[in-house]
Amino acid sequence: AEAYTLFDWANDPAEAVMLLDKAMEVKKIDNPQYYITRAKAFDLKNEGGDIMNALQNAERLAPKDLASIYSFMAKIWLQGKNYKEADQAINKSIAADKEHAPAYYYLSSYLQTYQKWEEAAEAARKYLMYGDGDCLANLRYAKLAFTAKDFGNVLGKIKEIESCNTDPIVHRLSGISKYELGDYDGAINDIKTYISKAEKEEIFGLDYGFIGRAYMAKTDLVNMEANDKMAIEYMEKAISLKDTTFDYFTELGIYFQ
Repeated sequence: AEAYTLFDWANDPAEAVMLLDKAMEVKKIDNPQYYITRAKAFDLKNEGGDIMNALQNAERLAPKDLASIYSFMAKIWLQGKNYKEADQAINKSIAADKEHAPAYYYLSSYLQTYQKWEEAAEAARKYLMYGDGDCLANLRYAKLAFTAKDFGNVLGKIKEIESCNTDPIVHRLSGISKYELGDYDGAINDIKTYISKAEKEEIFGLDYGFIGRAYMAKTDLVNMEANDKMAIEYMEKAISLKDTTFDYFTELGIYFQ
């Protein structure tokens, strides 16, 4: 039964449930693993009520890994947008095991719902600390750190995943972070790289706007005329794409007054 729930590309949740029923017929013992496997089978079938019923049965038997059961509950509550119940399940999971990584993953998702970006990024950091720290998890953390304006950590995390990541979004995150930290040449190079690698529909006016603003912020007196020309060119491109992230006309007017 458990084998029928293990793989995304080859599973049979109905067969899993049928075999679990047979197992209970053969020997009627309360085994929490039976209910956990049943919950996984119903999760594959997206049957929320049956999932929760199975998890509550597993919880009743007080297994050693209660943190996993509560984090599983948190996942289901979040999927159903039952945020109060999700919060309770997350807190129970962390109380059962403060180093249970999935609990922090769901806590991060929960906090994003309420736009608590700094707290969400901190929860994502703990998920990485206690979990396997794979490339996607690190990229997710970098995005949250960016939203929380923790630009130094964004750059550090992007550096860590440069050998495994293939998503061009890291060049936008890196470029804007460098702009905010005053590295204007780095910002220009990274955002230009993003534009060269990203899908056309994923390139926005703000990308050109940040390049233009970076050129305008440079203090290279020798190349000032060339930089000013590039600033105008890229900011006009942002305006032509109807980007309203910044008031480019006002910024240009103040700069050239």
